[in-house]
Order: sequence, then structure tokens, then C-alpha cells
Amino acid sequence: MLANNSKVTRRSFLKGTALGALGAVGAGALSGCQPNQPGSSQVSDLAHTGEPSFMTPPEPIDPADTDEQKTTDVLIIGGGIGGLITATSCLENNLDVIVLEKNEEPRWIGCDFGFVNPSAVLEAGVEPVDPYLATRDFVEKSGHRTCVDVAYRFMTRSGEAADWFTDKCASWGLYPIVMNYRGNCDFYRNYTHVVRYQPEENTPENVYENLKHMLDSMIDELEQAGGAYLRKTTATQLVKDGDRITGAICEASDGSTIYIEGKHGVVLATGDYAGNEEMFNYYSEWTSDDIDWNESTGLGEGHQLGLWAGAQMQSRPHPMMLFYEPHSYHFLRVNKHGKRYVNEDTGYLGGNVSILRQPDHISWVIFDDNWRETIPQSIPYGGGMGWDQDMRTLGREWSVEEEEALLDYDREEGYLVEADTLEELADAMELEGTAKQQLLDTVKRYNSLADNGLDEDFGKRPELLQLSRIVKPPFYALKQLTDLGVSCGGLMTDVDSRILDPDGLPIDNLYGIGLVTGSLFGVDYNEITVPGISLGRNITFGWLLGKYLAQA
Repeated sequence: MLANNSKVTRRSFLKGTALGALGAVGAGALSGCQPNQPGSSQVSDLAHTGEPSFMTPPEPIDPADTDEQKTTDVLIIGGGIGGLITATSCLENNLDVIVLEKNEEPRWIGCDFGFVNPSAVLEAGVEPVDPYLATRDFVEKSGHRTCVDVAYRFMTRSGEAADWFTDKCASWGLYPIVMNYRGNCDFYRNYTHVVRYQPEENTPENVYENLKHMLDSMIDELEQAGGAYLRKTTATQLVKDGDRITGAICEASDGSTIYIEGKHGVVLATGDYAGNEEMFNYYSEWTSDDIDWNESTGLGEGHQLGLWAGAQMQSRPHPMMLFYEPHSYHFLRVNKHGKRYVNEDTGYLGGNVSILRQPDHISWVIFDDNWRETIPQSIPYGGGMGWDQDMRTLGREWSVEEEEALLDYDREEGYLVEADTLEELADAMELEGTAKQQLLDTVKRYNSLADNGLDEDFGKRPELLQLSRIVKPPFYALKQLTDLGVSCGGLMTDVDSRILDPDGLPIDNLYGIGLVTGSLFGVDYNEITVPGISLGRNITFGWLLGKYLAQA
């Protein structure tokens, strides 16, 4: 697995200063987790014990043997977006809070917040979404492996949570803008647009900086209210009294130990585990060798804390947040043999899964010099999370200049090759033997299908088929890479974010928020129904959990 802690991906470049309007590359993630060191891995105990090493709990520590003991209403383990939203909600509900952050600063990445019917979107003139229909679509696209009540709770309460969050952002000098993420394809329909938050008077160079500003603001509010944000402090094990989780044993940066009791609740908000190679290989359908870029630095500490305390883990294989680099729009795709392998009328998630099923995970996007006209013509038939410009706000036209900038980036990085003939294009792609002739035959067949307006091979919609003929030189081939954002599987929770045991019963006083939990996503990270749902669910369930804990 290639760590991507310093490299710039095309997806992050989309938010970069090269596009002028809206910012550059961020360097963080959704929760406080330690960076994964390139080339590092844990050796699995599967061959020796029949289970991976992370399943083995440490020797229990008596709270009385720690160097210090503290008590608070709510202990939150993980100081990223999920943990801090929960802390903010707890403070508003008159609860004392201690937040643990294992790093000096929390990770921060992401800018797209997905909600259902937030006021910011409705006030922009967008028709409201039926939460019932959105839930049905979400459950179906999750292979019926999501917890329906959890999904429905999000669909029905996220708009209200968004309005609360929008008011909070305004107090921090950030205001909502609506992005054009709602696509038009009937079988991967995007029900909602995403909301981003930025300063009213100008746009920062880095849109991810807005998330950092949110986190810093919540930390300030927490500390001003008398709460604590303990940096470089790690929870090493949970403490049980009978069947109740009472708190956690923690280790500070100086090596001293602390027992912290959470009277009203102990909340795991530690993020994902995809930076832990052993956990990724154990829970994922894929292996670390299948992924070109891994953006995760999450090591799964919260997952392990929960497992050691008797929590139920989501069944395997776990969903993953997969992207491909770069976007392929609606154009022809071929594998290393020059052979078409997919109906290109799909979203990025389905496209990435298709790539991972190809020999050596190689995919090329083939298109011609008509792209300046055909891409904007294709947007009404798809767009949104399927294909569109990542920085396009609602009502703003698709931009040739921005796409040129992206193709320049692809060319400089060696992803894009071009030629005046298809034979020369095959040479630039380094296709050898029968693969070169196969590419020529594939393009000929594809153009013939487009001329007839009927895709007899994969069933692509005729409008998109006809908009992707390959006839005008120069011809282009864009190599796609697989990009892993984070893992999305975790500990099972109920609608109130209570972590469940293997019998499906709540573990007393233990809760989970965000990527450490596993009840929302099924076979894949389903961002199709509600783009931006990963950040959106942190806001929704963190806000609701603070209110719930006040009644606990």
C-alpha cells in the first residue's frame, strides 16, 4: 500500500489554487489518528493463533494504580470532527467534557457536508427531498446491509442538525455555499447537493482550512467552558465495572497514566483503521497491494478498544471510501489488454470497484478532442457525484478553463498521454502485442455502437454513447489510479449511537461516532444517495448524542 501523506492527488488538486476560485491541498482527515509510516505494517498472528494480533487485549490496569484520576460527565476519545461536534453538543446541554486527542493537533481534511433538506439548500431554491424515498434508495444501494433505522434517523434529522451547525459556523465566521453535486442519472441518483462553509468576505486558498478553523473554534469553546482538550493523550483500554464501561486508562505524552471516568458516557470518536495494514487486509475485500494511494492515517485504536470491551464488529467485508484518480466522465474505458470492460455510465465508486477487478488494476479513459463540447453536453444526463467539476457551485457553469488546468496536471504527472493517431496513442500507452490491436478494434466497435445509438455490449445510455465517439484527433488516454480515502466499517451502534454487543444489546455507557462505527454503510461507502454523508453524519449523530447524553 502506498501512503499518500505528502503526495498531491488529482482529487485534492481539484481543490487547489491552480483552479483559482476555491483553494488547495489539505493535509488532514476526519479524526485524531497517528500518521501511518510508509512501508510500516503489523505482522498478523492469523497463521499462529487463528486471529489477528489486534484482537488480543492488553493486560488490564487497575484505575487505582494510575498516576492520576479524573472524573467528568462525558469522556470523548478522539478529537476530530466527530468528537468535537459531540463535545460542543454536550456543552450546550450542560455536560462537562474531556476530549482526548492522541496528536498535537487533530487531522483535518474534507469540505463537503451532506445533509437532507438543510435550510441552506432549500433557500437556494432546491426542491426538498422525501426522506422515505432517500432511505429506501440508500438501503438498496447498501445491499440491504445498513441498519435501516440508523439510515432513516440520518435522513429525517440531518437537516435540523445542519441548521444547528450552520448557526455555529456563522459564529465562527463561516457561511454556507451550495455545491452542484446533485446528479441526474436514474440508477445512481444523487438526492442532495453538498454544503460547504467558507468566509463570507473571501475564499481561502485551501478549502480544507475551513474544517481546521471549525475544529480550532470548537476546541476554544470547549476550553473556555471549563472542559479539557488533552493533546498527545491516548486511551489504551476501557475500564468495566460489571457490564458498565466506566471510563478509560490513558497515557499522556510524558508516559504517565491517567484514569478518566465518564459518568454520563464514554464516546469513541477515533476515526478509521485503513492506515493499519493488518486491519485493512483482515476486514476489506481488497488487500493493501490493490490500492495505489492510501490517504488514511487511521490505525483503528477505537475499533480495538471496543472489541476488547466486547463490542460487535460489522460483518466482513467492510465498506471502503474508494475514489479513482482522475475522473473519467462518460468516456470509453479499457483495461491493460485494450478491452472495454464496463458501462461507463456510472459513479466514481462503481467505477473504482470495476478498476479493482481488472488485470493489474489498470484502466485507461479514451477520448478525443471534442471533449470541450461533449462533457458539458453530458452533464444533464449524469453529472453530480458521477462526473462533474468538483468545485462547481450551484448555478455556476461548467468551465473549460478549469478542465484544461486539470488535464495539464494529469499531463505533468504522467497520467495523460495523447497522439494524432490511435496507433500512436496505443504506443504512448505502452500497449504491447495483441493489446494494441485490441484497442484499435475496441474503438472501432465502440464508434459503431455509437453510430447505431445502441450499446449492445454493456447497455450504456444512447445519449452518452453518442457523446463519446472517438473521431477527432488528437486522441487522449488518461490512466486511472485507485485512491482509498478511509475505511467505513466499524463497531455496530443503534440509533442513539450506543455501541452494541454481539447479541445486539447496548453496552452500558459506551457510545460511538463517525468512522469508528459500522451501522450506516453496507457493502460500499454509499455517498451516491447523499454526497458528503461522511461529514454529514458526524454532525448529525454528534449533535443528537450530546442531547441524548444529557438525559442519560
